[in-house]
Amino acid sequence: RLENQIIEYNKVFDFLNIVTSKKFAPVIKDYVPKWWGIIEVVEKGNEVKIHQRRKAKLNKHISGYSLLQLLWKEELSNIIDVYGLDKRIKNKPKKEVWTYISEMLNLDTIKDNVRYYLKSRTTWKADL
Repeated sequence: RLENQIIEYNKVFDFLNIVTSKKFAPVIKDYVPKWWGIIEVVEKGNEVKIHQRRKAKLNKHISGYSLLQLLWKEELSNIIDVYGLDKRIKNKPKKEVWTYISEMLNLDTIKDNVRYYLKSRTTWKADL
């Protein structure tokens, strides 16, 4: 399960930390990318201690296509309008829309827009 999560998380997150117990802390570094941070949680009596074992670094392998998959069709449509992209793409399947936008806009622009739309949501749709 962790292997698949790593693959998917690497596509969309700028920074990642994995939280682990003392038992797995010595070996987890062999499983996660070097840019991931490692946080160890230790229970001692009634207290929980948190130790940063490795600081997270910036992920340099984010996929604009994958980020765009986090958006709703209406949000994708707004991006097309704001950046003056070809409006005909709006009626295409989502995969084509994701591909088109990811080819037309640079990664920083995609990241900024995805952050904006995710933070602006006041309600969440059950069916994406």
